[in-house]
Amino acid sequence: MKEYLSDLYARLGGQMKLGLERTHELMARLDHPENAFQSIHVAGTNGKGSVVAVCEAILRHAGYITGRFTSPHLVHFNERICINGSPVPEESIESKLSIWQPWLEEHEISFFEITTGLAFSLFRDYHVNAAIIETGLGGRLDATNVLKPQVTVITSIAHDHTNILGETLRAIAGEKAGIIKQNTPLVTCSQDPTVLEVLQYHANNKHAPFYKINPFDYFSDFRLKPEGMFLKMKRYNSWIKTPLMGIHQLENFALAIKACDLFTQGNLPKSAVIEGLTSVEWRGRFELLRENPFVFYDVAHNPSGVERLKELVLTLFPHKPLTLVIGMLGDKDIHNIVDILLPFAAHCFLSPVNSHRSVTKEALEALSASRSKTEVTSSLDEALNKALETTPSQGILLIYGSHYIAPEVYHTFQPNKYNQSPKIPLDPTV
Repeated sequence: MKEYLSDLYARLGGQMKLGLERTHELMARLDHPENAFQSIHVAGTNGKGSVVAVCEAILRHAGYITGRFTSPHLVHFNERICINGSPVPEESIESKLSIWQPWLEEHEISFFEITTGLAFSLFRDYHVNAAIIETGLGGRLDATNVLKPQVTVITSIAHDHTNILGETLRAIAGEKAGIIKQNTPLVTCSQDPTVLEVLQYHANNKHAPFYKINPFDYFSDFRLKPEGMFLKMKRYNSWIKTPLMGIHQLENFALAIKACDLFTQGNLPKSAVIEGLTSVEWRGRFELLRENPFVFYDVAHNPSGVERLKELVLTLFPHKPLTLVIGMLGDKDIHNIVDILLPFAAHCFLSPVNSHRSVTKEALEALSASRSKTEVTSSLDEALNKALETTPSQGILLIYGSHYIAPEVYHTFQPNKYNQSPKIPLDPTV
């Protein structure tokens, strides 16, 4: 690992300190880059990343200089901060951290707060005029919540990070609703009635126009195929193909289209919507890595996400033998994450994750002891190799449970995918 990233990662794993005081201090130090660009701010439990990716693709095709901030990354740190769809050069990150280092050493600033500062500062440098920002955790106290966005989006809300955000949907929704701003439109989707009640309450208090989208206002039909999803655009009466798959993605697409329409004040070109949906790249979402057997990778890491994954797998491949490889963090609902798909699988390999937050091998062995068809491995590489030996050529190998297993997954199936140079220039004035 490069030295500048080692220093940054050293700030991981410490005591979490919720609140915006340190972020405001950092923004002041950086001369308030958060005020230098217009933005869409996205919170929620599931679908945040997909909505951000689709918004970015649509607005880029509408002619904007786009910035995208997401977390966590899959393989390389600079994937978190993109300009016009491409990761910023590592040299740009290294240069900023080098300049900031003396100040950072004297202040207790977290990994995510620094990363947020990097994104906002680089967006200013590259003259971004449409930034799409994903919250890291929750919303109210998230470092990204120093923004003054033009539109806020709250995707599907479910139980996740309950030790921090609260045990109930009401509590979790209250935290997510913290991104709602005064007189700023909020876009959301079909939610649990309690969640909708909370979001509506906070929107009313902020005099924020409230939009609850219906995906079938945008799409009249769809078809699922292993290689992608075909959509019939209701307003344009035409079929398109998108690489993002699943019935749940219809909701995410509708959220993105509505958010972009509001962002452009109703001047969103039809061509930008179509080109954005057809060209969007968002890896780790039921991503096809290999055929014969079909190998898919998905970052689903909570029960609601795995339920959607189950629906997609059983719709596409109702009769094919299924092998699972699951790698999880220890703070997740590991029992339900395994149990949702296990009844439909012939084999299931459970593995620790290469992270300080990983579930322990002992916890996996305790889980496996009461579940047939499961086997615990010492590493993800071992799990993948055993799964490939086990899965018949006409079967399905499904890998899921975490973003943090991506490096090993891609190393096994697409080793050269992430060795490409950045496509954007080093000099932000170019």
